[in-house]
Parts: sequence; C-alpha cells; structure tokens
Amino acid sequence: MHRTLHLLLIFTMAALLAPAAAAAREADACVPAVRDTDALLAACTRLIDGRTPLRGDAPARAHAARATAWGRKGEYARAIADMDAALAARPGDAGNLSLRGIFKHLSGDFDGAMADYSASLRIRPDGDTYANRGESRLEQNDFAPALQDFKLAVEINPGSGGYYLRRGLAWRGLGQYDRAVRDFDAAIEHPPASAQTFCDRGIADFYDGRFAAAIPDLEKCPRDDENYGYMMIWRYIAQARNGGDGPASRGELDASRAIGSRWPGPVRDMLLGRITPDALLVAAAISADPVKAAGQDCEANFYAGEYQLMRGETGAARRSLTAALGKCSPGFLEYQGAVGELKRIGGK
Repeated sequence: MHRTLHLLLIFTMAALLAPAAAAAREADACVPAVRDTDALLAACTRLIDGRTPLRGDAPARAHAARATAWGRKGEYARAIADMDAALAARPGDAGNLSLRGIFKHLSGDFDGAMADYSASLRIRPDGDTYANRGESRLEQNDFAPALQDFKLAVEINPGSGGYYLRRGLAWRGLGQYDRAVRDFDAAIEHPPASAQTFCDRGIADFYDGRFAAAIPDLEKCPRDDENYGYMMIWRYIAQARNGGDGPASRGELDASRAIGSRWPGPVRDMLLGRITPDALLVAAAISADPVKAAGQDCEANFYAGEYQLMRGETGAARRSLTAALGKCSPGFLEYQGAVGELKRIGGK
C-alpha cells in the first residue's frame, strides 16, 4: 500500500486566514470561520460580484475566503484561481501564498506547492509552512529535504506533536528507524495523539525487526481507515514472526470484514495457506487499471517474501523481496519493509 500521509494542511487553513477573518467579520458572512460551506461560497460570491467595488485588503480577503469554500468542496482549481486573484490584489502576502500552496498540494501539483511555500517562507518563517513544504517533499519521496523542513518546523514550535509525527515519517523513509520511533514517541507525548501515530510507530518497529513492539501499536491502527485491512495483515505477520502464529491470530485474520475478496484478500488467502505465492502473483495482475496492477505486483512480491520467511524459506524470500524492491515505489510501505528484511537476511 502507498504510504498514507496524514496531512497537516487542512488544519492550517483557518490559522493562515485568522487575522483577515477577524478584520472582515463586520463586513459580511464571507469569512473562513463560517462552517456552512455553501453559505460561505454564496456570501463571498455576492461580495466579489457586487456592484460596490471592494477596497483595500477586502478583495484579497474575499477571494481567499471563497477559495477556502472551494477547497472544502474539493474544487482545487477554482480555489487556486481565487488565490491567484487574492495575490493579485495583495502581492507578497505570506499567508495567502501558503494557502495557495495548500490547494496546489491537494490538487497534486507538489512542485507548485513547494514554490509557494518557499516564497511564503522568504517573507515570514512559519512552522506550519515548513511542515507543509515537507509534506509536498514526502509525497515525492524526497525524504532528506523533507526532514530538514520538519526539523525547522520543530525548532519554531517544539510543542506541536504533528511536526514530530511528520519528522518521524521522514526518518522512517530514510531507514533511520530508531530516530523515527523516537519522534513518534514525542508525537504521542504531545496530545492529542491520533491512532495513526501508534500505527506509524508500529510500522517503524516492524521495519527494524522489533515485532513484539510492533504488535500492540498495530492493534491501535484506526479502524475507519481505508487501509485498515492492510494493517491487519501487517499485524498478523508481526505476530507470526514473533512466534504467535496460532489459531487465534489466524482466525482473527480470516474473520476480518476489513479484508474482502478483492485485493488484498488474496494476500490473506496466501498467508492462511489457501493459495501459493505464485497464485498470489497471478491474482495481483488482475486489474483493468495498469497502475493498480503494478502496485499490487509490488505488494504481492513483498507479502510472498514475508510468507516465505514465516516458513523458513530464506532463499525464496530473498528473491521475492528483491523483486519487490524493483517493483515498488519508495512511497509504498512494502518498499521499506523489503529494505528492512533484506538487511536482516542479506541481500540488496
């Protein structure tokens, strides 16, 4: 599965616009604090398209507030267009540059997002903006520069657990698992810690072969996450690698509703001995979407390697895990998993 990023971005929107919102409250309902998105969109459109020209900072505030409404709706192109207008009305506004960067990130334009964050940081250093630039770098698997951004964010605001979580993700991507775990520990010590933080720490411990430590954290993975089925698979493998492959753990994996018949269902079936690793590779290729099929091929090789390690078939596992490295993007959890396993058994 592709690494899931738990974005700081959405939480910064209100913060970036808070001073403007406070100044505009008396003018109209066109302020980001309005929770009714449709009402916010309508109010801002009335204000922008009204007969009375907006003066001073009002145009920039109105367009930025409407961009927030578009962003909530997932209409990122429209949000960016409004942020272009806001910056045309008030060039060089650090908060609006950061906000446009958020929408560019959410639209998948990570290079554009980083350019806006960098421009904002040249005007005003800000912890959230450093962290958001780090997010864009993580999305492109640029772990070393992302790490530097998260370090700067922590220096500015050492009380933010979210910054430690993201720095831990960068350390984990660089294979520095002990440092990743220490940062996840710090994130947990700065409440409120999300269940995902425990899950991320569990993955780091798994990578480093600390299966006993990984198990209780993987048990805390958020059950409402779309990837929870994968996390049950990781937990089962950790239990098996820790000597706990018994009827209880096998029964729990088999009965899970989080894993259906579709992918990664065949992974579960292989782990329970119902199909072979070769059959898993065949099942991975069954998809009309070539990108999805490639991702499943990556995953199938990794999980085949884990299954073979569970059975003491080290040579076969080495071949499967080496194949996974060639097929997986560094953004996949299985890529780093293969790196860790090959370090222990000898290989690439």
